[in-house]
Amino acid sequence: MSKIIVFSLGRKGGSVRYAKKVVDNFSGTDHTVYCSRYCIEEKPLNSTEINTYKNNFEFIYKTSLFIFFLIKLIYILRKHKYIVLYFPYFHYWNYLIIVFFKIFKTTKVISTVHDGILHTGDGLLLEQYLNRKVIQFSDSIIFLTKYVRNKVLKEIGFNGTSFVIPHGIFEINGLVNKPRVLKNKKLLFFGRVNKYKGVEMLVDALNYLPEDSFTSLTIAGKFSYNYSVNSTKIDIIDKWITEAELVAIFNNHDILVIPYTEATQSGVISIGIYSCMPMVVTDVGGLNEQLNKSESIFVKPTSENIARGLKELLENAELYNSLSIRLKQKSETISWKNISNSIFNVISEVK
Repeated sequence: MSKIIVFSLGRKGGSVRYAKKVVDNFSGTDHTVYCSRYCIEEKPLNSTEINTYKNNFEFIYKTSLFIFFLIKLIYILRKHKYIVLYFPYFHYWNYLIIVFFKIFKTTKVISTVHDGILHTGDGLLLEQYLNRKVIQFSDSIIFLTKYVRNKVLKEIGFNGTSFVIPHGIFEINGLVNKPRVLKNKKLLFFGRVNKYKGVEMLVDALNYLPEDSFTSLTIAGKFSYNYSVNSTKIDIIDKWITEAELVAIFNNHDILVIPYTEATQSGVISIGIYSCMPMVVTDVGGLNEQLNKSESIFVKPTSENIARGLKELLENAELYNSLSIRLKQKSETISWKNISNSIFNVISEVK
């Protein structure tokens, strides 16, 4: 059985939660996990903390110190004979780790790629460069959707083996996990807000809805750009949302809107599935691999079509109820244990 060393060095967000779910289900396997000391999410079980960086200012000198840690780590690797290096998501230090491992030890590298090609306006040139290097220097890649795999193979290129293993469903304590009925007609956009997330398009879509057809729209998530709107029916929460706040927000809303103009996959959709919240989703990228047309309202990425999808849900309680029931059924079929086993099988096949 392969000895695995895992680096999950992010501090917050869905990718960090993804890593914990995957690694915690490596039950009965010989693996070591390194995580960031500054991680604000729940850390993987039995993980060892690394002194990473908290901001851009610390990045430069903390990276220099990390090199000394890697030199020390080479001795540990030789002693314990780890043969597989696994990255559950991109981090700026991943490429540096790969270089050290390739120089000092024959170690196979497996990476889970969430995006591959960064979204419009999302990330720096350095991030895209390092992301490409990690892909190119990996021996095997795990993609979350066929859409991302096809895009990476076409635009970046990759000579190793690749697999598609879907994103799991985040089970969050306190979050409603039963079929809903349409009550307050409250709309929700949730997650980190970048230009490609289509918030402006969603806000414009409200102009095509009758004034009394919905109660409010909440936009909850940290913005990457300046944005404001003057409407008493729109509430903007521009901050990183804690898990307790997430639970309160989802439990108090009725319809989740995913108005993206481009997408690979969405961790927010997985939360929507677990909370059985009917969704209006733009049919872009790999989103239709996470949901099918019997589980959500898919629309083209325009304000008018988003409004049409919302109107369909807001005015049809029977449709709303049936979608919520299907989401409950779907949430019971996507197990992190199965996903983790699939990833471990990929790792075990590495020669």
